[in-house]
Amino acid sequence: MNRYQKGFMRRENRGVEFGVIPAFERSGLVRHGFTTRKGGVSAAPFDALNLNRRRGDDLKTVRRNYELMCEAIGVPLESLVLVNYEHGARVCRVGLPDKGKGITRPTDLPKCDGLITDEPVSAPVPL
Repeated sequence: MNRYQKGFMRRENRGVEFGVIPAFERSGLVRHGFTTRKGGVSAAPFDALNLNRRRGDDLKTVRRNYELMCEAIGVPLESLVLVNYEHGARVCRVGLPDKGKGITRPTDLPKCDGLITDEPVSAPVPL
């Protein structure tokens, strides 16, 4: 059994592959996706849909990968909020004032391991 048979459904749009949770889709409340490497523009060793900005890939290429991901999932790039990642137990709440942090503008979020929101037009992105 692969990971898509354990609660995820595989989707592909515009050449970008991602997984979705069917219950989230049915609710109509959450636009989401769990990306794979398929569909991006990064060269080896980052091959394809690299979304990590801290491993040496060209930042313009990583941004283009985010654009492709957003187009495929149907989320505006400007609504993303990127986690200021540090492994641990801290989860930060984000909302409308945080839109674009880490992707279209600098972030001032504290280091954390996850993001949560209850505001409909922000899209937290954990890595």
